[in-house]
Formats: sequence, structure tokens, C-alpha cells
Amino acid sequence: MIDTVLTIRETERLTETVFQLKLEGEIPPFAAGQFVHVAVPGFTLRRPFCIAGGDGTSIDVVFATVGAGTLALSRLPKGTRLDAILPIGNGFPIAPDARNILILGGGLGVAPLLPILAQHPDRDYTVLLGFGTARQVIEREAFERLARDVRIATDDGSLGYAGRVTELARSVLGERKFDAAYVCGPTPMIRAAQALEFGCPAYVSMEARMGCGVGACLVCTCPVSCGEVVRNLRVCVDGPVFPLRDVRL
Repeated sequence: MIDTVLTIRETERLTETVFQLKLEGEIPPFAAGQFVHVAVPGFTLRRPFCIAGGDGTSIDVVFATVGAGTLALSRLPKGTRLDAILPIGNGFPIAPDARNILILGGGLGVAPLLPILAQHPDRDYTVLLGFGTARQVIEREAFERLARDVRIATDDGSLGYAGRVTELARSVLGERKFDAAYVCGPTPMIRAAQALEFGCPAYVSMEARMGCGVGACLVCTCPVSCGEVVRNLRVCVDGPVFPLRDVRL
């Protein structure tokens, strides 16, 4: 984890409210599931964003304009320099013998899952992505470049499977077996995913409001089962990835 300065190379609007930034600078090695904490000019607290991709010279971050800080970030011009801390947290554990992998993402939660495929291209992926409507679909083409089996579910049936992505997952899990599953999305989707029978280790990347982002302030705690004890663990440094079954929602 380093404190560095990243420069906005490009800002791309993915939907009406979702943007992707390409930030360039000194990029240390990162694991799929780790995140970056970015200082937005004019705002005191940093903003945590998943690392959706990148290499040794740049990273991609995907975010929605949900408040004044993210709206300001979306409007910053190319070349703006941003103070950033990265990579933070624990990434997805990828076992060497996990060959058949299920990716289950919803909404903005699809973005943290992309680096799994990019960093481990030698696996067989089944990718299930859920959105409210076809207008909200993001990163479909990126996943299709990395996996042969990519399926979309929309709540209103405007694209792909008509219904919840967890309903689609239930059907897929009844057809084939997987060695590992990786999940990220809104809380209702995660709760529904916990009711599925994966038949393999399953991990989830959690989202939480953060203050410091480095484990000191305890703002982002999440109840997680640790054996027979439930502990309030910090999403920033104890997570953001946890065993799916252990998270208490």
C-alpha cells in the first residue's frame, strides 16, 4: 500500500450516472478485489473505489455519482492530479486448482470482479451480470473479451434473462458444478446469493461507507462470523472480501 499521486488520463461516461476514470501514475501490484482511496479536491474525506482493471502505469475505477463528491470527481478535467492510497484491503482468494469459476455481479458490483478474469485468464468462467434495465448495463463488452459464457439478467426483462440475476444463478447452479464463486453487488442481491447452494467456496466483496480507509476509524465495520463468534470486522482492511456465508446481513 502506497500514498501516491495519480493523474486523470480519461473520463468515460458509461451510463447516465456511472463513470469510469483511467488514472495513471505509480501503480503497485494489486489483487482482484482490492480498492483505491482517492482524495477529491475540495472535499475532506477520501472516496473508496474498486480497482476495475489496470497495469503498472494506470488503473480503471468505476463509480456512480451518488453525492457531491462523486459528482465533482466526474467533472474534473483530464490532467487533474489526485492524491490516492492503493491498493487497500484483501482481494479475492483464487485457488490454483479452481478451474471452473462462477462470477455473479450486480449493478456497480460487476466492476470489482473484472480483474479476476484479467489476472487469471486460464480459467473457465461463467459470468452472470444483473441490472435493473438494459440502460444500466456496464462492462458487458469487457467481460465478453475475457470469458466465453457471459449472461445478462435485467429486472424488467429489457435485456437477457427476465428477472433477478440470483434467479438465473440458481438455474445455472442446477446445471453444472463450479470450483469457486465470486460475488459482488447490492445488499439485497448478496442476501439472495447467500441462500443459493453453490457447492463450492464462495466469496463476496462488501461495500461500506469509509472514513480513513486504512483501518483506524472503525466506520466501515461489518458483522462477520468467525467460527462460533460474530465479530465486527473492518471492510477496508479486514475485507472487503469475506467468505459469503460468514457475512451477517
